[in-house]
Amino acid sequence: MKQLHVSTPHCLIVTGLPGSGKTKFARAFADTFGAPFFDTPAVRSFVSEDFPADDLVNELISQFMRTKATLVIETGAGSRIERQELVKHAKANGYTPLVVWVQTDPSIARRRATVSTREHAAVYDDASFDRTARKFTPPNETEPTCVISGMHTQASQLRVVLKRITHATGRDRVTITPLERSIESASSSRRLVQ
Repeated sequence: MKQLHVSTPHCLIVTGLPGSGKTKFARAFADTFGAPFFDTPAVRSFVSEDFPADDLVNELISQFMRTKATLVIETGAGSRIERQELVKHAKANGYTPLVVWVQTDPSIARRRATVSTREHAAVYDDASFDRTARKFTPPNETEPTCVISGMHTQASQLRVVLKRITHATGRDRVTITPLERSIESASSSRRLVQ
């Protein structure tokens, strides 16, 4: 595994329908390049109705951005307005934002999200999938967007995003170096950078 060094830190904002492969891509990118990963839907799931989840999410993202390291934020099936706020926040903190849209056929995304397999339990039923999918608005031409297929291999997805990062500003220098420190993972001996 490698570590990604970019002259301007990037904030990858990963979005798409439930079941499109957002989390899988975001974790793969973060694990491969030692980038901090912030899973917005997971944080929101730990928060009770009595606590302002948006305030917690915003504070945690602000703390991540203090590192000035390229980071990955999964937004879930978010709206354009939510992404625009994140883009604005990233720019204000010295980041180059990039919305990564993991695009998958809606019927495949539905099946992935609503049907349990040996690898994972279903996260949604049909009704909750429909509610969440209705909140999603695809990125438009005004957003700094990179579209990847949720059906491609992780290596292919990573190449597409890396290519976009290297061309994002035209002056960025990107180097990829071996990771320096390893931490044993409970599930495998992946190498990670703190």
